[in-house]
Amino acid sequence: MFDCIDHPAKTGSLLKGGLLAAVIVVSSVFGNLVFSEVSAAVPSDAAAGIQSRKDHFKELEDALRAIRRELGKPNPDLTTMRDRSKRVGALASQLPTWFPVGTGPESGFDTEAEASIWQQPAEFHRVAQVLADQAALLDAASAQGDVPAIRQKLHDVGGSCQSCHDRFRNDSWW
Repeated sequence: MFDCIDHPAKTGSLLKGGLLAAVIVVSSVFGNLVFSEVSAAVPSDAAAGIQSRKDHFKELEDALRAIRRELGKPNPDLTTMRDRSKRVGALASQLPTWFPVGTGPESGFDTEAEASIWQQPAEFHRVAQVLADQAALLDAASAQGDVPAIRQKLHDVGGSCQSCHDRFRNDSWW
């Protein structure tokens, strides 16, 4: 990435006028030191992180509703339920990464996330893991094409969602 660091012959023009030093100083002042490794899970600003979280939850909700719609039909489309169950499983396993530090109520942005997510991370991760486990069971039932089991596992996933919301979501609307 930075060939000039490994090859002194290439640094001559880059260092003229102190350009490299200026880049390092400006970058470090803004918290993005060029040579530091930044996690992709941490958004550059709280608003973007919160919006990303909301988008993920919308996608999860849409997938669950698609399964529920199929289950309401006389002949549910197993392919749709399999595809959506896989997506639910993938999203559920990522859920803890949707809550990077700085995207809670302290950010000042509109979020229903309770501060307890960051205050009790072990409990939050435990509850999120229950959801991921239930989603994996839903995926397994869908892969087998077992409609009664899919119905039960969808109910179990919903219970996992509710359990998390009861502990970690501010649902007040007033």
